[in-house]
Amino acid sequence: MQSIADTPALLNERITAIVHALATDATVPADQLLPLLTDISAYLQQQNEHNYRLFFELARVPILLIDPETRQIKNANRAAENFYGYSREQLLQLCITDINCLTPQQIREEMAHAEAERRAFFLFPHRLASGEIRQVEVHSGPIIIDGHEYLYSTIYDITERQQALIQLRDSEARYRALHDSLPVGCLTQDAEHNILAINDEACVIFGVDRAQLQNNNLASMPWVRVRENGEPLSLDEHPAVECLRTRTPVRGFIMGLKSEHHTVWLSVNSQPLYHPGETEPYAVISTFSDISELKQIEEKLSLAASVFTEAREAIMITDADARIVQINNAFCDITGYSQDEVLGQNPRLLQSGYQDTAFYHAFWRQLLEVGHWSGEIWNRRKNGDIFAEQQTISAVKNAKNETHHYVSLFSDISDRKQYEKQLEQQAFYDQLTGLPNRAQLTDKLTLAIQQNNHALTQLCVAYIDLDGFKQINDTYGHAVGDQVLVTIAQRMKKVLRGTDVVARLGGDEFVALFTVNQERPWLHLVTRLLNSIAKTLSIGTLPLNVSASIGLTFYQQASNLTAEQLLAQADQAMYQAKQAGRNQYQLYEAKLH
Repeated sequence: MQSIADTPALLNERITAIVHALATDATVPADQLLPLLTDISAYLQQQNEHNYRLFFELARVPILLIDPETRQIKNANRAAENFYGYSREQLLQLCITDINCLTPQQIREEMAHAEAERRAFFLFPHRLASGEIRQVEVHSGPIIIDGHEYLYSTIYDITERQQALIQLRDSEARYRALHDSLPVGCLTQDAEHNILAINDEACVIFGVDRAQLQNNNLASMPWVRVRENGEPLSLDEHPAVECLRTRTPVRGFIMGLKSEHHTVWLSVNSQPLYHPGETEPYAVISTFSDISELKQIEEKLSLAASVFTEAREAIMITDADARIVQINNAFCDITGYSQDEVLGQNPRLLQSGYQDTAFYHAFWRQLLEVGHWSGEIWNRRKNGDIFAEQQTISAVKNAKNETHHYVSLFSDISDRKQYEKQLEQQAFYDQLTGLPNRAQLTDKLTLAIQQNNHALTQLCVAYIDLDGFKQINDTYGHAVGDQVLVTIAQRMKKVLRGTDVVARLGGDEFVALFTVNQERPWLHLVTRLLNSIAKTLSIGTLPLNVSASIGLTFYQQASNLTAEQLLAQADQAMYQAKQAGRNQYQLYEAKLH
């Protein structure tokens, strides 16, 4: 009798014969019936296994069969080969822990999180054959195959989705940071005039705490609203209320907030907010600036022409078309232009070319929308000299809320800028070599660590100590020693790229900070550093030789580290290089320290 290896047609013929026998004779020998039933059962099992294997191979998502005891990968489909970049034979030589980037403790924590969140999947970082790390979603469960229990794991690549979520959170954080740091007051209200959000500048302008405004109603505010002419302003006429009612933005609305002791004058811009696809605004956002000082300046200009003329700050007044109509003596002193040379001219005659078109577009947009602009700007004197000035420009409006003049006040801050530059040079740069000092290195290293958290490159910290420098310094004096340090610093800068950093910590100790990847191997760069330092120096007629001991550490590491911790690792590795004979490098290894 043939076995399950028979063709399905022959098996069907045997079944038909048994059925016919049962129809004509109530008894069929067991030696015929039992083998047939066994063959039918085996055939059905074979078909199920065939269907499973067909699904396993043709599935478009990676699937792995894993031994739950050893974590050995027992099978992988084509999609898994394509995703991980390994052949099936290579995958079967791996454990799942060779692919999962988490430690056993971290894996247990993720499983606990999934159980607590009632998730049917786990979130793991998996490393591909190329070294790239992808964020995956793993759906895993037990399955019995050929009497053996396996973990049937389906892998979904969610890297792009995770990155999109990160970008969304970053976008929200940037919006919050921008909202809270705006130099103008910002307040958001819903359709019922309840205050939804307010920034710090608004609290400063109003002279109240955030808690006094957040979630309160606009009608309950403890001040009287007045128009620019001093007449009361009803709530219905408030720019935010009008914006909601008319569904159109309100720009440059001037109003006062009158309390018991003083009045704060504001220039208000209100903009309706809509949900996607809706035509009715659900809220309004208002930005406003305190223009009380501007009104005071306007009054002083009209009452005290002598103060205008003798002011130590330069004052320039233009008409609404930006033609200069009046200047004071300080303007002439600072710019070198006389009154006859500038009246009727556009202030662009002072432009230095240091600011681009985008700067002036933003400048005019703020001036027109908010009513004032303040900041630093570089201009040109009549004799061609470039100078820095601190400038404030304000729009002066009439009773009809129309801009009829712009008032610009500025002072020459060139000396201050030069002093600030000198202070910065002293605070962040080594005075001998001109290299960044330890303070700036720490800042740059901290920033590099933050930027390297999601990068594919590695951050390398090289701690460099000169061999033989003390003997040169003691033998030939500090002047020669200083020239050696300057020469070595220049050599290291030539070896490194412009984006890399080399800093002097003090004495003959330096630190180089650079990134490496497969295209830019670290060993080649470190070798060039060693060779450049070891070249003979000529100081006057003296041929001098020094070498370097270099300690290296890399980031990222298993745990997050601070800049000081990375420097300490590199310092320890450098000490090992010294002990090993100098003029060489050593890598930091945690187990040695």
